[in-house]
Amino acid sequence: MDRSFPDPPGRFSPVVLRHLRTFGIPALLGLTVGCGSMWGDSGCGSPPQGTDAAAGSVVVAEGAPPCTYSNQGVRGSRGRLLATITCPGTTDPFMVAVKMSGRKTVLVQAEGAGYGSVITLDAGEWEPPDTLWHDAEVVVDPLNLFKESNESNNRSVTQVRVIPPDLALNQYLTRVSDTNGNDVSTVSMGQPLWVIASANVGGWYQRAELSAKCAAFSFDSTVSIGSCDLLANGPPLVLWNWTPPAPGNYSVEFRVKVLSGEAESDTTNDVMTRNLTVTPGP
Repeated sequence: MDRSFPDPPGRFSPVVLRHLRTFGIPALLGLTVGCGSMWGDSGCGSPPQGTDAAAGSVVVAEGAPPCTYSNQGVRGSRGRLLATITCPGTTDPFMVAVKMSGRKTVLVQAEGAGYGSVITLDAGEWEPPDTLWHDAEVVVDPLNLFKESNESNNRSVTQVRVIPPDLALNQYLTRVSDTNGNDVSTVSMGQPLWVIASANVGGWYQRAELSAKCAAFSFDSTVSIGSCDLLANGPPLVLWNWTPPAPGNYSVEFRVKVLSGEAESDTTNDVMTRNLTVTPGP
């Protein structure tokens, strides 16, 4: 497998992740940074002393395409378990345990989030040999070092799993449209159109071919999708300009094909057809 982009380190650093930009976790979890008027007259006073830490959820974050972070990881995409806790204010360091079925408990050191509230913790790589749901339990302060105001919210359980990789045509973006981007099924001869093909990336694939073919044309294009940076702006999409040369009924076959990367788990979603009627005049 071609790994043309650098591998991430074995563990994210620091252990307590407040700015995990690779996966966009701060935006997802509503992590607050900076300071506001609530902390003092100047707007940047000292954060208060933290009095409670609450267990949150666990997600699988991928270091390779499809580069998602959810309760479902994708096999072969270098997934890591990220656990969250809520702990506003400042505290002394305390421990957080992440327990998974079939693996040793991971202990991670944490402390209060200061001006923020949500803390993200890296619990290491995880890819089970099956596609079953697994319980991921977060236990805050298992050694009872943090004397909290509320000890009843120190445990939570999230179900996570890993699914097979897949590459499929995007049913919503793949289409024939006019130059304004509107889907069309009937047009007049001589009207310029866009033939658009797009794919949903559900695994670590380096390159794929998107194609569109009918009796009047044959288009294809190779897209590179081997890194998270290449998917930062959305799914891969190509478009071709075409003007119907004659009236008639056209059946456009769209197809996506893996050129390099993981084997697909489902090939039934690689082909779709759009029908177009071209009339003689306006």
